[in-house]
This record gives sequence, structure tokens and C-alpha cells, in this order.
Amino acid sequence: MHRKNRVTVIGMLLAALAFIPAANATLITSGQIEVLTPHTGRFNFDFMIGDLSVRGFTDEGSKLLLPGYEGDTFNGDHNRGIQDMFYGYVEDQFVLWREGSNPIVTTLFTTAPGAVLTAGQTLYQSTFEFQGGLCGIYSGTFGTPCDIVFPSLTGQGIAEFLFDESILDDGRHYFTPVKATYTFMPVPEPAALALFCVGLMGIAVTRRRQLFRRA
Repeated sequence: MHRKNRVTVIGMLLAALAFIPAANATLITSGQIEVLTPHTGRFNFDFMIGDLSVRGFTDEGSKLLLPGYEGDTFNGDHNRGIQDMFYGYVEDQFVLWREGSNPIVTTLFTTAPGAVLTAGQTLYQSTFEFQGGLCGIYSGTFGTPCDIVFPSLTGQGIAEFLFDESILDDGRHYFTPVKATYTFMPVPEPAALALFCVGLMGIAVTRRRQLFRRA
């Protein structure tokens, strides 16, 4: 194989490697987590894991957003941290998502930067990172083995935080959280994006050399 061909192949491989998920992890590229009552953490999720449609809903979770005044900074993180069961589906099959039992513990951790509450602004956006694992059981009996297991889930995307704004008698702006939505998208991580760019640069340099030699 000629040297220029080897360089081209290496560049293409580097570009492709940038989008290979971490070992033993399943990347969620579409779907949403919707936090309907931020003060209690109640949420729904609906996303694709491979070819499977996976859904769930619960009335409790970690508190996400709290009311605040103009100039306060809110935290965009959300997670399921109560050891309990909550409801869900895999395709059309009803399951209970189980937490707090070995060997698999259901975890849903979503991390997003917060923002400063600003007068006149009720919708805020940021990127988010997701990590988790799901254990589903059909029997409903606590302590039984998982019937379906997703031990390591990852994902990223765009988060939106919606507030109601009111003006108090003293003139201060007061913000009440309404909803938070995390939408999964195939957003490359910085390291992966850098690797992808290196791969493209290798291809571009090779093509440029080929054109120069032909000229």
C-alpha cells in the first residue's frame, strides 16, 4: 500500500473512531426525559435503546428546580435517587423499574449547567450529559432477578428549563419552575470531536498533496 493511501486510511479510521461509544455502554441518541413537576422531581422518560422503545414514569425523584429571584443561579441536574420501584414499559410490555437491589441498581443521572435567572427571560437552554442503568422486572416481586437489563447507558443533548415570572410588590422578579426537558441528540463529546477533526485533517492533507502532485 502506498504511503499516501495509508495516510488516507488512517485519517478515515480516526474519524470513525470518534463516534464509537465507550466500551460496554449503550448510547441513547433519541428520546426525552421530561420533568413535569420540578419541585418534587416527578418525571417521564421515553427513549430508544437500540431498536427498543423504553418508557417510564414516577411521581418522585430528586428536587430539580426551586423558585428563585432575579440574579439567583439554578441547578440543572436531575436524578432518580429514591430506592423504590417505578413504572415503565419495554415496547408494549409493562415492567417495574427496580432500584436499590443487587446486582443491578436502576440509576438515572442527568447533569446540566445551571444559569442565572434574568428579568424577562423564562426559557433557558444548556447541554446535558446522562448516565444510568435500568433493571426491569415483570413479576412485580421485589428482590427477583432482572428480566431485562440495561447496565450502562450514556447520552447527551439539549436541556430546556421553563419558568413562570412574576413581579412582587417590592419590584423584585420572582421565578417559579414549570418544566424541564432533556432531549437526547448525537452530540459529539469534545474529545471525540477533536479526534474527528484530526481524522478529517489527515484526509484533507492527503488530498491536498495529491492535487499538488497532479498540478
